[in-house]
Amino acid sequence: MVQLGHASRRLKLRQLDVLLAVAESGSMAKAAENLAITQPVVSKSIADLEKLLKVQLFDRSSQGVEPTLYGRALIERSMAIFNDLRTSVAELEFLSHSTGGELRIGSSQAIASGMLGIIIDRMSRQYPRLNFGIVLGDDLAELPNSDLRRRNIDFIIGRLPDVVPDDMQATFLYDEIAYVAAGADNPLTRRRRVKLSELVDEPWCGPPFDHFPWSLAADAFRRAGLKPPHTIVRTRSMLIRDSLLTAGRFLTIYPRTVLRFGAKNLSLKRVPVDLPGARYPVGIVTLKNRTLNPAAERFIDCAREVAKPFARVK
Repeated sequence: MVQLGHASRRLKLRQLDVLLAVAESGSMAKAAENLAITQPVVSKSIADLEKLLKVQLFDRSSQGVEPTLYGRALIERSMAIFNDLRTSVAELEFLSHSTGGELRIGSSQAIASGMLGIIIDRMSRQYPRLNFGIVLGDDLAELPNSDLRRRNIDFIIGRLPDVVPDDMQATFLYDEIAYVAAGADNPLTRRRRVKLSELVDEPWCGPPFDHFPWSLAADAFRRAGLKPPHTIVRTRSMLIRDSLLTAGRFLTIYPRTVLRFGAKNLSLKRVPVDLPGARYPVGIVTLKNRTLNPAAERFIDCAREVAKPFARVK
């Protein structure tokens, strides 16, 4: 294997760019087309890399190319290099203009439908040239951590996992509370108090009750000596649930922040029933040993401000 100092001095970003293009397309010819260069230039770039590093990066066949063990390792690190470079450029832009740059955010649907829009609205007013890129997942614990490790996103905001990976760190914002929600015209929303037993036979929409945070609601039913309700429409889509709720019959489980920030526009209301124990921590997860750009730090400060009212509610 070539010595580290020798390789680092001779390695070029353009070679890594070609490497990623070949890996993505699975073909030297397609990579050349995507990069608007000739195939011999692509082939020579990969050959020069292999000669420099003294390892084979791709297995060639009539069907195309496939990264070797060495190739996959270099590809993963190259992606991190380019994403770090992009973050550095965004940081310089933010520092030079105080309003520019880009934030790449991982979020859950619930957070995106609730407080994330409020935070972004405040940030965009204060920094009108700041751009935002949002990657959505069903839940923070199910968002691809690889996006954070590969630096495709700057941080994740949503439900904090029970165990934070060793290479990540969490900033706690508040404890979220799960509420039973219905359309504003549902008679249950106009009552002063509703018992859990009255909701068992109502039509429900959402994930199965063994999925978080619905599992917390299921536990509340069981502690009351009741079986969890039957979910008639099984879906994680908040768009579908909102449509069913506004029709008037269906119930679902929503975080209080969704009802706080989005209920008016969606004509949704909380059903006045207690779900003991249906709460969980929400926060921001970042990579350890990675310097956040100033825009990300401002975002976290803004998130703390937006979360203050919820942090006080017990």
